[in-house]
Amino acid sequence: MRIALGAQVRDIMRLVLGGGLRLTFVGTLIGLTGAWLLERFLAAEMPALATGIAVPAAISCAVLLVITLVACFLPARRAARINPLVALRSE
Repeated sequence: MRIALGAQVRDIMRLVLGGGLRLTFVGTLIGLTGAWLLERFLAAEMPALATGIAVPAAISCAVLLVITLVACFLPARRAARINPLVALRSE
């Protein structure tokens, strides 16, 4: 529908990718904060417990980012390829 109203392909891609990445970054930030707080709590309660979540957290964040990019890029590309007349006709 936005293409029919004059939006460019890059605007549609930015809209869809930006929304998905924004949600991913917020969720990752919340998850990493929770993991860090839990690690600190467990280290204080059980000093013998090995600490250090930096490497697994970095790997999981990188994998999550790649999955998010793929999951957002495919619908964004599909939305950008829609014929404006078909979009207007379906509304």
